[in-house]
Amino acid sequence: MLRALRFYWLAAFLFLLAWSPSGEAQQLRPIDPDIRFTEQVIGVLPVRTISTSLPLFVSEPVDGESGDEEGVSNLATYAVNALRLDPRFRALGPSDIQSVLEGDPSRATAVELVRERYEMALELYDMLAVEKAVQHLEEATFHGQKLYLELTNPKLMARIQFLTGMCHLERGRAGKAHIAFKSAFHLHPHRTFRSGYHPASTEAALRAAREDAFSEPREPWPMERSRIQTLIQSIPLSHVVQFTRGEKGIGWVATDGIRTWRESPILFDDHDEVESRVVSKWMSCVEGRRAKPRFENYQREFRLDTNLAHGIFLDQPTRETSHVFGVMTNGSFRFNRYLDMAVKIGVSTLFQDPLEDLRSSVTLVQASLTPGFSFRSGPWMWFFRTGLEALYMDPYKVQTNPDCKFFGVDSERCPTGNSIEEKQRVLLGLPLLAGGSLNLTDSVYVSLTTSFHIFRSSLLTNSAFNSLLQNELGIGFRFH
Repeated sequence: MLRALRFYWLAAFLFLLAWSPSGEAQQLRPIDPDIRFTEQVIGVLPVRTISTSLPLFVSEPVDGESGDEEGVSNLATYAVNALRLDPRFRALGPSDIQSVLEGDPSRATAVELVRERYEMALELYDMLAVEKAVQHLEEATFHGQKLYLELTNPKLMARIQFLTGMCHLERGRAGKAHIAFKSAFHLHPHRTFRSGYHPASTEAALRAAREDAFSEPREPWPMERSRIQTLIQSIPLSHVVQFTRGEKGIGWVATDGIRTWRESPILFDDHDEVESRVVSKWMSCVEGRRAKPRFENYQREFRLDTNLAHGIFLDQPTRETSHVFGVMTNGSFRFNRYLDMAVKIGVSTLFQDPLEDLRSSVTLVQASLTPGFSFRSGPWMWFFRTGLEALYMDPYKVQTNPDCKFFGVDSERCPTGNSIEEKQRVLLGLPLLAGGSLNLTDSVYVSLTTSFHIFRSSLLTNSAFNSLLQNELGIGFRFH
């Protein structure tokens, strides 16, 4: 019995050593989201630039961006790098968000269909079929918004809005044209047009729309608020932030889909430190929402794991050890930082011993309810539990005398008291469990449990098979 105990504790200790995360691995992956850091994922949207001093009508129009592109890029990059240095957060920059959105294999075909709608509308506009062009542009806008093209391809969405505005002007709908032009300038602030190409009324409408777009006190989101909420939920993100850069300075606006907080544009004289000062002011507001490391999160959670189990009865009527092998399913609910409750059900088989004293294998069904104490240490969680247990056993026979096995229990050569026969029954027991789990990712973990079980067939008598020592090793999923 003592030898078996030493074997079990040695196996458990070697497993813990094998699965323990090394310090070197933690240093090499300090921002790996699957290890142990924050549940707050911050999305940094592309920087919005505003420059009213640039001419709108030029001799050689440029459809691409102009202005301080390097400063814009530095601002978004600095914000992402600052977040990644803080172990409470995980940052997704503009390129990361674009990669997530473009992950669907069918997306490229859908984007191409939006582009074809725009080109068809452009041909219809040149043919003066303005109303049909508007229909195609509305379809292109609808599908482009579903694909979040305002983030991944803002120039295409801006072209669609500019052409929509031109179509509305052709039909005398100045109000709708103004709204379309404003949306286009929000998406593509530095778009220029050839001087003298458009009528004076069209140039006046474009100037008014740009001035209105850059002067209105609105959040500079590239899309509607409801679609920002959908974006946050679909990636998912804790909140998103967008920086603005213009002649009035640099500001930012952030939202978690419900609340919005912002900083009005601030003009900095020292351009070498402008990114660090703006990002620091923004992150001081983020710090107000205290982030908890992933595996130090003590909110309520439910865990479900499936384990392979092996055990032996330390008290048994056979002369050699009979082994128990089975599968256990364990569900545990964590109420708070230290208290939890577990429900376990499992099916296993008590196999014959080498001398076949146990005449046939026996099916066992275990069910237990065990409240307990648990605590965390980094990616580890340790627990101790005890409670009530029920054990169902099929009928079995035990014969320890060779003559009884060969000649039968009724033979004169079979001494009395060398045969035990039990009918099927349910035993009540007291389980004592100790174990731990190692989080492999935010949701998946490996568990190891060692348990000791004492059973009674009634309040006064013990079972012939008793004192079950059992080890379980499995994998589980946490819902939180």
